[in-house]
Amino acid sequence: LDVDETVSLLNAQISTAQKMRDRSWQAVTQASSAYSAMQRQADKVRVTVKALEADLIAPANTPSAGDVARRVTLQLRLDELRRTEAAVAERLEELAEVAAEIATVRRDLIALPAGVPDEDVDRLAALTTLMRTRLTATRFDSYDVSDVSLDRDSLRPTRSGFDMDVDVSASDVVRTKVAYLDAVRLQGQAGGRHPGLLILDEPRQQDIDPTDYAAMLGYLADSNVDGGQVIITSATPRGELDELLALLPVAITDIGDERLLRRQHDTDPMDVA
Repeated sequence: LDVDETVSLLNAQISTAQKMRDRSWQAVTQASSAYSAMQRQADKVRVTVKALEADLIAPANTPSAGDVARRVTLQLRLDELRRTEAAVAERLEELAEVAAEIATVRRDLIALPAGVPDEDVDRLAALTTLMRTRLTATRFDSYDVSDVSLDRDSLRPTRSGFDMDVDVSASDVVRTKVAYLDAVRLQGQAGGRHPGLLILDEPRQQDIDPTDYAAMLGYLADSNVDGGQVIITSATPRGELDELLALLPVAITDIGDERLLRRQHDTDPMDVA
């Protein structure tokens, strides 16, 4: 067998073993229930036998111990049946509530429109076009940009038969995520409830080409004309960053070589009063 056939065979054996284990547990559970029922029946018979033995040696005018034991046993059985009846009634009420919920959900499902509304189709098409435009600007080249679309269920970038996080280059993964997030921000701000804010932590990952990075910064800056805001952190040297952002309407905050978080120096215990 090759590797795939071997894995398939092992999975089948594991599945068979799991089913055998489940059936064994069912058999054990059934046997345990039967054993408990037999124990209860044996206890009742034992009580009856002891009562009959007591009747044989008791005076004639003494109340029958067998009758007393029988009545006690019947009363205990009656109490047990009443408890069972109450438990069943409670479960029936719960099942009735579940049935009502199922009927409500079915009515809601029937009332839903068939397929995807035309308005949603148009919004998804516009979002897909906007994302592809951004991918083209940054020279996405793992495959044809027109093959990238949006999944109707997850609403995330996808390509049929491919994993967008694995089957493309690492730099194209970054290109896709930035293009998608900015397209969602712009589309949501224009026709939805998106606040228009996007924060990116060092999008120049995986050695993105400077030209492509400049194009990315360009469309991020240009998409803020309607009042949106994009905040980007970058470790790119200031001189190179000035060249990439030339003529773009952006503001730069340079913190130099300092870090926002620094390790606190250890304090000599002898210096503490």
